[in-house]
This record gives sequence, structure tokens and C-alpha cells, in this order.
Amino acid sequence: AVLVDRGSTSGASSFLPTVQFTQGALSRQEPPLEPRRRSGTMASAEGQQPSTSSTSGEQPRRKPLTIDLGILTEKNVGQLKKLHLATFPITYQKSVYDMFLKNLEYCRLGFYAEILVSAVCCRIEQRPQGGKALYILTISVLKPYQRRGIARQLLDWVITKAESDEQKADEISEIYLHVQTSNESAISFYKSFGFEITETIENYYTSISPSSCHVLRKPLNGGTISEPGKTKQTEVETETDL
Repeated sequence: AVLVDRGSTSGASSFLPTVQFTQGALSRQEPPLEPRRRSGTMASAEGQQPSTSSTSGEQPRRKPLTIDLGILTEKNVGQLKKLHLATFPITYQKSVYDMFLKNLEYCRLGFYAEILVSAVCCRIEQRPQGGKALYILTISVLKPYQRRGIARQLLDWVITKAESDEQKADEISEIYLHVQTSNESAISFYKSFGFEITETIENYYTSISPSSCHVLRKPLNGGTISEPGKTKQTEVETETDL
């Protein structure tokens, strides 16, 4: 799909800031329209899918989707806010989005059919013991688009970029994030990439329950992961919705 407001990165695109919620997605139609019902059901921003019968009791496999990556800009940061409101149980302050805009190198929006359905935001941090770490601030996928390989594409992009020859100057030795201890699906997802739980922090979150989180780390570029207790306390209550 051809998207407007292309950024400077080859193959990456973003689109106009006016958005609407339609069948669980962030669309760029103008003016905003009321959500339309389809066959008596509607996949909302909260991610309720039409019910499907299954003789095995397991959720049916869903067709993988390929996303286009776009660059976060001041024009479309409002769309990222709406994506987070639709997927996370907390509301981020303006200062958090200002921080995202200052860390654009490892921040991308994921589009499917010109609709914003996902995003990943990371930043590079100095490690107390030397070297640098790549910290995953947020990674999210709208629920109607989950279990379709989109989160995997986002994380693949981050790790591939961090380990690419062109990013060697970043000197990234590890990648890490915080995950709420009750978020078993996210924990399993990161473990499938080689992340491991290195510590658990009590009372990390201030506005959701449980308030505890796991710290998951993965070494990059032949580096080593930080020891427990070396985690930098951030101003962002990091969230993952895959």
C-alpha cells in the first residue's frame, strides 16, 4: 500500500494524523465515522473477536499478516497515543510521547492496509557496568490483529537492526524490558526469542495490579546481560500487548 507523509527511511511510511476507531483499527478516513457492524458482530478496539467454534477447544490458527513499517513523527504521534489507549490499561503522559520522539531510531509504527495496528518503541541506555542496552519501552498490537505474527515482525526488526553492521557504532550488548508478572503470553513470546527472566521487581507498577514485574534480557552482538539489580528504573511503566 502507498502511504502518505513518508519519512526519511527507505520503505517506511506513515499517514495523516486524523484517525478513527473502526472495527478495532486506527483508520485515516475523514471525517470520523461511527464504527460499522459486520454480520452482527464487531471487533472492537478492546479486541473482541467474533466467536468461532473449535472441536479441539483451542483457538483456531489465524492467517499471518505482513505489516509495513512507518516512522513516528510529530504529525502522527496522536495515532500512537490512540493505539496505546486501545491496548494498554494505563494512560501515558505527554512527557512519555515527547521521549518517544527523541528516540526515533528504534521506534516504528506498524501498518496493515494503511491502518495503524501496531507499534514498537525502544531507546538506547548506558549500562552502569559499561556498554549500552536497548530497552523496549512499549510493543503493542490491536487485539483484532493479534496472533498473526505482527509482534514477531516488530521484535525481529528491532533485534535485526541492533545487530546489523550499520548499527555497530551503537555498541548494544543486550536488549531488555519489563513485563507484568501476570502477562504469561508476553513472557512466553519473549522467551521464544531467547529472552530470560533475570529478576523480579515488586511494586514496579503504580496503577495496575499485580504491581510486580519480571525483567527479561537477551544478549546481543556477543555481549553479556546485566546482573540482577542493575536495572535502570524508568519513568515509563512499560507495557506489552501482543
